[in-house]
Amino acid sequence: YDTTWQGCSKWIYEMKFDERYTFIVSGTVHSQRHRHHSHHELEEMSAFGADLLYVNAAIEDYFRTEHESAIMGDIRDIYLELQFLSRRLQNYWTMQGASVRTTAV
Repeated sequence: YDTTWQGCSKWIYEMKFDERYTFIVSGTVHSQRHRHHSHHELEEMSAFGADLLYVNAAIEDYFRTEHESAIMGDIRDIYLELQFLSRRLQNYWTMQGASVRTTAV
């Protein structure tokens, strides 16, 4: 049907995940413009970790399960526990090669 969207007929995603699949370490999105039945070379549109950020939404479960024991404590204890877990996760992501923008999520 020669259907296009924003002038492109094809997108190719390359993604490298961390070993636990919690975020995309790196990767690119390439598009191919389609004009009058002729295909053109792929163009890089975006890069994961720079233009695109992906963090698995299930990461919330990490925080929920890791701090369940602190729920009965006071709010300050819960805050400190979540802060600790957040730093631990950021350290893990940094060791896995996450960009600064990704770890800021």
